[in-house]
Amino acid sequence: CWVCLGGGCQSISDEQSRLNYFLVGSYTNEPDQGVYLVSYNESDDLLINERVVVSATDPSYLNWQPTINKLYSIGRGLDKKSVINVYDWKSNAFTKLKTYPIEGKGLCHINISDDRQQLAVVNYTTGNSELFNINKAGLLVSRGQFTNTGSSITPRQRSAHLHFSGWDKQSRYLYLTDLGTDEIIVFDSLKSDFTPNTPTTKHTQH
Repeated sequence: CWVCLGGGCQSISDEQSRLNYFLVGSYTNEPDQGVYLVSYNESDDLLINERVVVSATDPSYLNWQPTINKLYSIGRGLDKKSVINVYDWKSNAFTKLKTYPIEGKGLCHINISDDRQQLAVVNYTTGNSELFNINKAGLLVSRGQFTNTGSSITPRQRSAHLHFSGWDKQSRYLYLTDLGTDEIIVFDSLKSDFTPNTPTTKHTQH
């Protein structure tokens, strides 16, 4: 099975050999670094870094969609600005399908609704988010952007710092958490405009 771990990872299992394979994202400083394929053997409790399967700059958070064989990764483009990269898994290799530039700084999280119809990303430094529809080919169509404002009580909370996005089980309501303002911001993601419901929930970290 394939899994993605915290700094960016996702999984495939070989039941006969009790092998699990993980995609692990990273922050990079060499051209041949990026997304790693890591195997874990349950029989001997052995973890092995198999190889780099995607060469990319700072693919620090991943979202693997096994039903459509697509990998969605945040990262940086050639100009060092934030991007989403979409890859197709075919013939035991990843092929990049498209790159989408993202406005803002500190891109830190990417998530996909359970119905696989929507994708959201958030920027920590600039406190903004972008929402996308996912079409039948697995590619993205922007729905709009939202920038949060405000502050809270500690020195590091002088501005908004979005750091997570996620949907309810019905894939309707989108929740953004903000470490800078201590808020959970709620959106009806089926509405045509990307604007929050009111009121927001205060005083939260995760």
